Amino acid sequence: MLFDSNGNWIPGPSTEFVAWADKKKLRHEGLLEEHVYYAPGPTMFLAHTDDPRAIPVLRRALWSPNFMIEIFAAKVTRKPYKWIFKFPIWQD
Repeated sequence: MLFDSNGNWIPGPSTEFVAWADKKKLRHEGLLEEHVYYAPGPTMFLAHTDDPRAIPVLRRALWSPNFMIEIFAAKVTRKPYKWIFKFPIWQD
């Protein structure tokens, strides 16, 4: 996301990013929507189920490279059941 000197949002990816992606022959259309809206959706619904069986999945989501998935996974800490983090993060 880009902003001008007044703090106004500039829609679309930067021209530098588009040039880089085109040079590398990488897809860049719709990546913002995919990362912000579509990819984190399942994590959001899972986090709001209040189902303790979701805890291992939400812990894994905290390590996601997608920042929105991390945010939704971390939202469970704001709920009354803070017991989610009493358990060790890594389990084999």
